[in-house]
Amino acid sequence: MRSGTILAFVIGLFVANAAIACSFSVPPEGYVPSPISSKNDCSFNRDGLYWPTNGQAAQNLGNARISQLIGLNRGTAVIVSDCNTAETITIFGKDDGEEDSCGQPFEIESHIKPSGRFDLTKGGDLVRVASRAKRAGFKVSLGASHLNISEPSNRQINAFCGCGLYYPDSNAGRTQ
Repeated sequence: MRSGTILAFVIGLFVANAAIACSFSVPPEGYVPSPISSKNDCSFNRDGLYWPTNGQAAQNLGNARISQLIGLNRGTAVIVSDCNTAETITIFGKDDGEEDSCGQPFEIESHIKPSGRFDLTKGGDLVRVASRAKRAGFKVSLGASHLNISEPSNRQINAFCGCGLYYPDSNAGRTQ
């Protein structure tokens, strides 16, 4: 009976620690987050009290598509945008069984070409790329709204910035 009580206590500690690690207090009074800082190559840094985000330079995938690696709190993801259709998907780091206490998947870089096997240029439209990614075990989000939840306009990630660089005459490129 005593070992059962100890086991329950230990499990309770793990659950409590995970809940505390994923819970955030109210920002300090007067806290104002700084605007997103972007460069000409579309790389960016968005400071944050709890979830800072940074993005590497936009990459040209060909066929009016661009990609951008982004660093999140505990992992990385890749944004893939179609400059002609103005659609975007985000593919998050693959869950290889190693997650942090908040359940965030780790990095994406070792899974996508040139380092990994997943080719962002294959699969037709972005819906098909997203389907291939899901079959390969990646978490995928359609659209860009999840990137900017509750963020004011001066802190929003522009998933189509690279369209202005590489495909300025495309639908998304003309709006950059």
